[in-house]
Amino acid sequence: MFRLLSLAAVTLLVIGGALLARPDQGFLAGQLVRTFLQPELARAAAGSGPAGTALVLEVLPGSRPDTAALVAEAVRVRGLRWVEPGSAGAEGAATLGVRLTSGDHSAGLEFRLGEGPPRRRVFAWYGVLPPLLAIVAAILTRHVVLSLSVAVLAGGVLATVPAGGSVVSGLWHAFDAYLVRHALLDAFRLDIILFVLLISGTVGIARDSGGIRAMIDLAVRFCRTPRAARLAVWAGGMMLFFDDYLNCLVVGNTLRPLTDRHRVSRAKLAYLVDSTAAPVAGLSIISTWIIFETMQIREGLQAAGLDLEPFMVFVQSLPYRFYCVFTLLLGLIVAAGGRDFGPMLAAERRAGSSAPAKGGIPAEDPAPPAGRAWLAVAPVGLIVAATLLGLWWTGRPQACSPPWTLEHPSEPARVVEYLQKTLAHCNSARAMSRAAMLGYAVALAAVLAGRVMGLRAALRASLISIRPVLKAIVVLFLAWSIGAASRDVGTAGYLVAVFRDALHPIGFSVLVFGIGCLVSFATGSSYSTMAILLPNVVPLALAVGEHSPLTGVGLVVMSVGAVLEGSIFGDHCSPISDTTILSSISCGCDLLEHVRTQMPYALTAAVAAIVAGYLPVSLQVPWWVCLSAGAAGLLAVAILAGRRV
Repeated sequence: MFRLLSLAAVTLLVIGGALLARPDQGFLAGQLVRTFLQPELARAAAGSGPAGTALVLEVLPGSRPDTAALVAEAVRVRGLRWVEPGSAGAEGAATLGVRLTSGDHSAGLEFRLGEGPPRRRVFAWYGVLPPLLAIVAAILTRHVVLSLSVAVLAGGVLATVPAGGSVVSGLWHAFDAYLVRHALLDAFRLDIILFVLLISGTVGIARDSGGIRAMIDLAVRFCRTPRAARLAVWAGGMMLFFDDYLNCLVVGNTLRPLTDRHRVSRAKLAYLVDSTAAPVAGLSIISTWIIFETMQIREGLQAAGLDLEPFMVFVQSLPYRFYCVFTLLLGLIVAAGGRDFGPMLAAERRAGSSAPAKGGIPAEDPAPPAGRAWLAVAPVGLIVAATLLGLWWTGRPQACSPPWTLEHPSEPARVVEYLQKTLAHCNSARAMSRAAMLGYAVALAAVLAGRVMGLRAALRASLISIRPVLKAIVVLFLAWSIGAASRDVGTAGYLVAVFRDALHPIGFSVLVFGIGCLVSFATGSSYSTMAILLPNVVPLALAVGEHSPLTGVGLVVMSVGAVLEGSIFGDHCSPISDTTILSSISCGCDLLEHVRTQMPYALTAAVAAIVAGYLPVSLQVPWWVCLSAGAAGLLAVAILAGRRV
């Protein structure tokens, strides 16, 4: 009750303070124009007919004297051109009317494209309040859904009232514009939800038919030593790359008897399970994570005005996913070498000197009987293959309007360019949802044709597997909504204008990674951290890196990887994280014992990501050199600081 009252008080203070504050009075007008007008200019140019890139600029009454110069700069950055009204080049071009007013701390911007009514956007210091309120509320209440809901409603009020609306109209705007039209009624987002549901259902059938258990059994067939048992846990986590929840529950429950037999501590089991679950799902291009990650990237790209395919940006960010890679490598080093340090060393010594504990937290998901491995391999492999085919099919030249062409004359360069342009033009959500449909149909047909399960049992397995991701889907809808709210209140624009000249490209990705770690640890939610940070970090990264050797787009790709990595850090260190709790439950390990023993390893991987990853790569050291140096550093830490039991 105290937390809920605190949340209500904070919300009232935030909204009340913003509404009682002076209206937005001037605020780095040129940067605001460049940040928020660029997407409108691009859309106007695309729809301007034969004139193509020409725009007619009309300065509306009441504007700053330098409005024309500021808009001309924004047009120049986009590679477009503007002409004076009535000139020879004005015929057939789109008309852009702009009114820019400014004062001491913020700026008001009105713009009109064509003959439509002026649209007003007011950007002020309280643009940062919706994501900030989400973070504070999550820390106070430990309820991610409630926190995001309050932040979305606050965003609707802050976007409506300064423009002359009422609080009630602001609340309705949050529901209608953000949650319904922006999130629920968008075809791209519906494909995403369909993919998550279908792949979860496919995994449920593969689990209850015994196919996944058979895959795990293949990894443990020759496990006759503690080292082999540890490696089997790590390998099992790598095999179940498509969902972190399933990874935690299945690997922990299935291999706990094996690790108990070889006197591997349950804390070590929980660490190996947890350290593979979120990282491998976060890196995989076929998982329940990929859609959420690409959608939050899409929100950030839209806020920055970048016309890039989110899936391609995700693929480009993979070399900069240092924390996940180093976490997986450290897990492999610990499993293979048998060297431990910190509280984990004490836990391993206790397990080696006495019989494993029979108590602990009971497992809630008993392992299914072993079946045939192809019942899991066939549908999952088909989803992977069909997704790759779908990415090509939706991004090939004939599927695009207008069709794209190749420019490089040499054959190897043409192949690379073809792959890049295909990914840039593909519809990843449609490809994945159709592939998931096919995979689910094959999984269902296989168990029915082989009489492994009946129709009722198969559907029940699907529903049971879908149930854990329903909360994640709700968080997904709210994350899309808070992204739209942040865009409307100008969160990214305010951050760009304030921090653009204060931040340096070299330390930017380190700062972003650190903030992601702190937010995810405090909230216990990777998804909410991505939703809060990505729509605001991408525009800021574009501005900070614009005139640096890294380039704006280069820093965007690096920063996307840093946000995703910082978000996953909370899954390993936060005691309120869902995967932390699931890992402790399935492995029969006390929750606080799991957090206490795992944290030194997670912090080691995080430090390696900063020192060997984001800092040198910001200095233009090749990413593969950073990964090699980080791997060598982790091996040195394990040898020098670790001790064998």
